[in-house]
Amino acid sequence: MVSIHVDVDNLWMYEAEYGVAFGRSPDILFSHDLPRALDLLAQHDARATFFIVGRDLELPAAQQFCRDAIRRGHAMANHTFTHPIAFASLSYAEKRREIVRCHEALVAVTGQRPIGFRSPGYYVDRDVVTILLELGYRYDSSVLPGPATLFMRAYARLQGKRTSGKTYGRP
Repeated sequence: MVSIHVDVDNLWMYEAEYGVAFGRSPDILFSHDLPRALDLLAQHDARATFFIVGRDLELPAAQQFCRDAIRRGHAMANHTFTHPIAFASLSYAEKRREIVRCHEALVAVTGQRPIGFRSPGYYVDRDVVTILLELGYRYDSSVLPGPATLFMRAYARLQGKRTSGKTYGRP
C-alpha cells in the first residue's frame, strides 16, 4: 500500500517566510493546481491525505477543494491554523491554539474530524503529542527522516535564507 501525503503550503507562506512576492491569487492553488492533482490521483486509483492550513479554509476555493477531495475518497489533515515559521518555539498554549483552530476549521468545512497532523517544519514534541491525544488524533506525520533535516538546513543557509526560529524536524 502506498501512502501519499501532501503538504498544502500556499504561496502566502513562502512570501511571509522568504519575503518573495509571487503576485498570484491564493485561490489558484485550490482552484487550479490541487484539482489537477486530484485528477492525476484518480487516473492511478490512488488516495492521498492533504495537510491543510486552517487559514486557507477561509477561501471558498479551499473549502470547495476539501469537499471535492473527500467526495473522491481523500482525507484532510491538520497542518496548524497559520503555519507559524517558529512553531517549535511557541508556548504550549500557542501550539494548542494553532492546532485546535485548524481542527475546528476542518470540522466546520468538511463535517469530519481530522485524525492526522503534520507540524510546520516537521517539529513534534511532548506538547504536540499531548494536544493531539486530547483531540483524538490517530497519528502525527511530523517526521523528516534520515539526513533530510541536515540537507534542508544546509540548503537554506547556502541560499541565504535565515528565517527566525525555522526548524526542519528534530536532530
